[in-house]
Amino acid sequence: MIRLGDKLRLSDREQHAFRVMTNRAAPPKTVSEYNAALQVAADAVRDKDTSAESRLLQAVLLGECLQQE
Repeated sequence: MIRLGDKLRLSDREQHAFRVMTNRAAPPKTVSEYNAALQVAADAVRDKDTSAESRLLQAVLLGECLQQE
């Protein structure tokens, strides 16, 4: 991952992981886009199921968010 301010560039491997986590084909170009996509994915998991496993998956997704500068 290459980051300059809010700009973001993911490696091929990171793009694949992002697609798996968020079900989005296009990689994010900014930290804000990256975090927003993870938040949407975590919200979708929460809305589908309230089991302990879903809460864990939601926490993992939110744990992948990047700090804003």
